[in-house]
Amino acid sequence: MSNNTVAALLGLVFVLGGCGTKREGLAPSKQLVIATAIPIGGVEPFGSRMGIGANLVDLLYARTHRVASDGVIQPQLAKEVRWENGGHDLRLKLAEARAEDLEFTVQKVKALPGGDFFEAFKNLDQIVVISPDEIVFKLKNFDRAFLTMLGQLPVLRKNSQEIGDEFIVDRQSSDEIVLRRKNPSKSMVNQVVVRVIPSSRRAIRELVAGNVDLLFLVNEGDYKILEELPEIQLQKLNTRLVYGVLDNRGKTLNKKFEWRELEKIIRREEYTRHLGASQVEPAFHSVPQDDPWWNPDLARPPAGQSEASAKSLAPQTKTLSFLGNLYFERRAARILKRQLEAAGITLHLENLPPQQFLTKVLKEKDFDLLMMPFNMKDPLMIHYLVFHSPESEGSLNLTRYSNPQVDAFLEKARYAQDDAESRQAFTQAIQAMMQDPPGLFLFWLKTPIVYRKACSGFSLNSNDFFSSLKDVRCEPSAVN
Repeated sequence: MSNNTVAALLGLVFVLGGCGTKREGLAPSKQLVIATAIPIGGVEPFGSRMGIGANLVDLLYARTHRVASDGVIQPQLAKEVRWENGGHDLRLKLAEARAEDLEFTVQKVKALPGGDFFEAFKNLDQIVVISPDEIVFKLKNFDRAFLTMLGQLPVLRKNSQEIGDEFIVDRQSSDEIVLRRKNPSKSMVNQVVVRVIPSSRRAIRELVAGNVDLLFLVNEGDYKILEELPEIQLQKLNTRLVYGVLDNRGKTLNKKFEWRELEKIIRREEYTRHLGASQVEPAFHSVPQDDPWWNPDLARPPAGQSEASAKSLAPQTKTLSFLGNLYFERRAARILKRQLEAAGITLHLENLPPQQFLTKVLKEKDFDLLMMPFNMKDPLMIHYLVFHSPESEGSLNLTRYSNPQVDAFLEKARYAQDDAESRQAFTQAIQAMMQDPPGLFLFWLKTPIVYRKACSGFSLNSNDFFSSLKDVRCEPSAVN
């Protein structure tokens, strides 16, 4: 599996309360400093996308459009996006003369050996540049996945190796990255600094001192001590990250894990109690209930019963692999360990650092059970990538889950032009997965964050948060 395949599986995207203000006549903004415990990682558009650097790509490069959760196309670099020729052609009219840049970028990702863009663009037959600001993509057949993923593609510049568009990478080290605006603004931030500060206490001291403007992933106890500070804004935010545990069918071909039996003893309230109600919400499905792909008719898995419910399971020993660079993941793994061992399953915990996780899990697929977050930015596309039967070595289906009925419904949902027909087929795919589960979905991640009230302009939309940093303004603190 190539490095670019990580995007559909990992990546943290947050929402932040705040609203824009009129900028005219304001003094220059100070830089925006973000503190996080998450490793920065690379910021290359199609390199390894583990770490917060993957999200910063949203700030560096333009997108043609965005497909909102309700299916509405929201133009960005593209002024107009429309299907033609019975859904075989997708025509884009651009706001800038960047048709050749877009063609160059699409050809670049089509040449990748696998991954999310590779899968989404497999039905692309031909690219026709009509003019400097108009381009047509000719497909073998209508494919809503192509439209969705094209909108997530960072558009590179054909004749430039520089990393960035409106913002560029000024400098980077293992614990800090600085992004600089190419053409300085008179009112908004011209530098975005991301610093890795693993110690929450130190990060809070830096925030109070005015040296940091925003904190990610503050522990619930630390979060509460800031409530009385008048200059600090606190938010409890929902993400679209669902934590799940899956079994590797590539290693257990002779016997599938009995997830339907184990579902009977899983007590999801333990995650809420031990991880904090402000951080997690129980997940019974892999689709957010506020998403258009959600169907209220979906049957809920059986409620947690007594430990005796799963005593018929044969005793066995498994290893649970997870990216455990944060205390949060280690605590969640220990809860799962207690619950599975109540059913007679001995569970060894394998806490992998980022590089080892990338190699052992994502590339070599060498694991028994896997616990990780899945970013349900677009439920149809993520389910297709992660749970459709693998079609190539570069598949994002790490567990080799395969169910012909699930495949058929996901394909119908992907290729049906009628939205209602597509959503119905997707619901049928989820129902089929509930009868043959690939694993368990445990909880949706919420994250408390804190920031200085002197900063404003953040997007309220989780998918747009990092790209909105270009519109942020931060007034200097009293100590600076």
